[in-house]
Amino acid sequence: MHWKLFSAGDYAALSDRYLFPWSTSHTIVFALQDEQGGLHRLTRAPADMPPEQSATEIPCGVYALSELRSPDAWRALLQISPAHRVDLAAYQTAHPEFPAETLLEASGGKLNFKSLSDWRELGTLDETSRRLGRTFDLPLNILRLWARLGDAERQAWQELFDEHPYSKNIIRDIIVDLYDLAAEQRQAALSEARQHADRWSARETRSRAYPAGEVRDLVRALRSPGIEALRRRLIQLRRELALPKAMRLDWPVDLEQRRLTLQFEFSTLAELDALLAKSSEPQFQTGVQQILDEL
Repeated sequence: MHWKLFSAGDYAALSDRYLFPWSTSHTIVFALQDEQGGLHRLTRAPADMPPEQSATEIPCGVYALSELRSPDAWRALLQISPAHRVDLAAYQTAHPEFPAETLLEASGGKLNFKSLSDWRELGTLDETSRRLGRTFDLPLNILRLWARLGDAERQAWQELFDEHPYSKNIIRDIIVDLYDLAAEQRQAALSEARQHADRWSARETRSRAYPAGEVRDLVRALRSPGIEALRRRLIQLRRELALPKAMRLDWPVDLEQRRLTLQFEFSTLAELDALLAKSSEPQFQTGVQQILDEL
């Protein structure tokens, strides 16, 4: 790489053929010089530079095309202009003159047959899938399922994900369950999810965060009605135990193990004694046994 000074106007006039789509403006910029000597922008210059400063010179690091076949050069560029792996893979797919192995290594991936195959598949995802992957850092196996849903269906779900906060794990579960549903069931799930969001938005007061887990549960109820019926039964049994706030009883999320977790929170030995006494009550033990029997 060598350094060259450009006026802001001259740099902006360079070719955008290799411009990083994810690039934001920087006071130091980078360009690529192709084998014919042509110059192409890699990163963006400050967008808010007033017209009277358009002749101001800005430093530009110029890479030869051959230099960008090295992971080290890409690591340096990605420190200045970070990119999510889904965007980097798409960029490499659009510019095969940069080896896939190079950008995979530069992004921190381990180079082997499977990772290289996954990288190339990642680069073929459309923008709708890349957006979800970028926002929630989802793995390829989940994005692969997401990409198989219809465009209108994905757009409708994306609107729901944008309206209220969803965690990465909940979105992953929703996508996995959706993929196992028939088209009519998926439409039913989408309709119920929309109604759930609308009801929540219409509430005048909200004492807690949006219960995105309930949306996951309604999708799962369509996929595995028996499991969801069991989950509702367990919740009801736990409610009947009338647990104090300092006591928490949980079961495995997947309901695949006959195991419970009982947690206490206390700040004095007297509080601990009260919690232990509660757990020794016949009514409590009978209720816990009912939950174990259901599992």
